[in-house]
Order: sequence, then structure tokens, then C-alpha cells
Amino acid sequence: MVIEFFGGWAIALGKQKVGEALLKGIDQRLNPGELERYLGRAIAAANKEVPKLFAPYQADGLKGFQRLLSRFLKGRALAQLQKPLQEKGKPDEALLTKALVKDAEEHSELKALDSGLAEEWMRVFVATYFSETNNAIQFQLIKADYCEQILRVFDDVKFAGIAVEGQDIDRAERLAEIFVMPDLLEESHKNKTFVDEGAPGFRADVSRAGDLLNGRTRQEQLLWEQQQEVMRLKERKGGQKLPASELFSAGNTRHAVLLGAPGSGKTTLMNYFAVVSASAGKAIDTDDVDTARSIAALSECLPIIIRIRDLARHPDLSVLEFVRYFVEKDLAV
Repeated sequence: MVIEFFGGWAIALGKQKVGEALLKGIDQRLNPGELERYLGRAIAAANKEVPKLFAPYQADGLKGFQRLLSRFLKGRALAQLQKPLQEKGKPDEALLTKALVKDAEEHSELKALDSGLAEEWMRVFVATYFSETNNAIQFQLIKADYCEQILRVFDDVKFAGIAVEGQDIDRAERLAEIFVMPDLLEESHKNKTFVDEGAPGFRADVSRAGDLLNGRTRQEQLLWEQQQEVMRLKERKGGQKLPASELFSAGNTRHAVLLGAPGSGKTTLMNYFAVVSASAGKAIDTDDVDTARSIAALSECLPIIIRIRDLARHPDLSVLEFVRYFVEKDLAV
């Protein structure tokens, strides 16, 4: 016997879990674990709103109401609970109430289940379950549309050149098909301070660099940045060299800053990560174990690309507001 905890309630499920039973034969984006969480929230909400329904009865054991609920969810309630998963609308509260009371009548200990309270309980259960599943399905549909647009924008690599007879001077290729994974030199800084010896009295902490550069000319800023990069290169001696794919497969990277000279491939690498994530790895065919691991990790991510130069053009927008602006304007989602 498998015991599943739904919103604080332990439901005896037998050999087949409720989520698996509900999704059987349905082509749906939700997985059994997600569905069981939504059922748990619905049961918890109904129990909180109408605590008197099961109060007279024991919870555990063969004669407990938890086993009754398990039988109900996988049996008489199944067709109604599948309706939102098939985009057929909200489950019928009246039919589900009758089904629950019928199951109770066949139960040795719950024969006297109050039908009035069962009706109130079912109202809360259905409302919560429908809201949870509907929101999840809508999100999945919007996410799919978003990822399609990410692929449309970032997966095309344009080539332009001098006209040659019989050849296209402007053509596009799929990024995932031509991308070559670069190597990175790992660098870890923890609140390090860099000293600009070329500017007397000028000491720059990385976290305060922006403030310290205020008032300087663009030429002075560029000079400062070049000096800082030289210092970073000195600090990097002995750093670990790794493929860029390891950024996601190493398992310990939550935040990273990618530094490199203009044209070294930073933007292309970010676009590649976005494409892999948006396609859930389907666009990539590789025999390399490390790359396959990174693809699996990226497949769990939702890619959000923010170009700092574009963000800077909208100083009145927060980061989240800019993301929404970009998604609506550039991706048309």
C-alpha cells in the first residue's frame, strides 16, 4: 500500500496513484505529481471550510475516511475530475456529491455521512481543484507559445557576405545545428577588492564600481575596465577550465557572470542556452555525456533573455516590467 500526503491528509492509494489514474488515456501537459498536489490542496481547502464532514470518523485504516476518498477519487469521481484536464469545463458538483455519498453508503463506518455537509464540502473541493488545474494548464499553454517565440527569435543565425554567383548572400541556419561549445576559465571572487594603481587614491570594490565611475568620462571608464580585466586575468591563474555546458550541469552554479572580449561569443552562448531550454533539449542531438547532462538541466529551465542595453532604454521599468514589455512587444505573447 502506498501512502500519499495530500495537503496534510494521508490518502491510501493502493497500487495505482490517483494522478496516474486521472491522466490515463489523456494527452496532457500536467504530470501525476502536479495533479496530486492540486488534489491535495482541494482536499485541504474543503476540509478547512467544512471540518464537520469527516470529524465523527477515524482517518486511518481500512475503515477510515482516507481510504474512502482514495476509492472515490479513482472510481466514481474519475470522469468528472478528468473534465478540466480534457478542457471540458468544471466538474459537476452535484454528480460528485452523489458519488461520494454513494461510496459512503457502501462503507462499513461512513454510512451515515451527512449529505448536506458533503454538498458544502464538494463545493469547496471542486472550486479549488478546478482553479488549480485550469491555472496550471493555461500556464503550460502560454509557456509553450512563449518558448516557440524564443526559438523563432534566437534560433536563426544570419549569414551575410559578398555576392557569389549561384549562392545566397543572406541565409539562415539553426543555431543548435552549427553551435560549437566553447571552453570557459572558471573564476570565483568573494567580495574581492581591486586597486587601480594608475589612479591615485582610487580604490574600487566590484559591488561599488558603478558608483565610483560616476562623473568619469567614457574614456576613463574604458581605461578602468581594461585595468580591472588585467587584474582579473592575474587572479585567474590556476582556475579550472571547463566546457560552457558545465555551467548548468555542475550542480552548484546559481549565479554566474560571463566575461569575454567583444566577439568572443557571449551573446551566442546565451542564445544557445535559451534555444536548448525553450526546445526542452529536443533540438539537440549529441553523444557527448557532459553536453547531454547540461541539456537535461537546461530543459528544466524557463529561458528569460534580458539585453542590458535594451533595459537601459527603459529606466522607468523594473526588471519584471521590462520582461513583460519584451515578451508582449518582441515575442507577441
